[in-house]
Amino acid sequence: MDEKFAVYGFEVAIPDDWRIEFNAKNRRERGDVVFHTGKNNLFFVSWGDLANAQKSFDSLGQQRDKSVSRLKGNPNVSQMKMDDQGTLKVCGHDGLLTHVTAKGRKGFMARAPTNQEVWSLHMHCPDSGKYYVLYMDIRDSAEFADQKGEFLARVGTFRCHHTGTG
Repeated sequence: MDEKFAVYGFEVAIPDDWRIEFNAKNRRERGDVVFHTGKNNLFFVSWGDLANAQKSFDSLGQQRDKSVSRLKGNPNVSQMKMDDQGTLKVCGHDGLLTHVTAKGRKGFMARAPTNQEVWSLHMHCPDSGKYYVLYMDIRDSAEFADQKGEFLARVGTFRCHHTGTG
């Protein structure tokens, strides 16, 4: 069963057995919250000031590419592939849906390379003056038969601003 989580003007429905981790440094203007699934897959909502993002990036695509490049720069990642999944309307805004697969390096703590999948949605909300990044970090692929479907189910419940109804 899902329950609504709401803070700082946005809301999202999450399964009631997911654990919530709220960053102590969060502010209304900028922050993130992570939801841990039963098998420790992670669903994040991050937000920040839209005006600052628009000063730093010429487009939403450029902002998304910068986010993805952080994963590529991780020393534990040996290979990465990004699939642009197109746009998706969320609360009347066009968001960029992206799928990233990353292969981890074999190392001291990991005897075999690990694979990781990340589904993300980057969006701007002029109504709230914020940008949002929703992403799901899949570490245990067996938890969800349809990873994209699970991510889109969470995204489908996301509200970035009050619409005046319900």
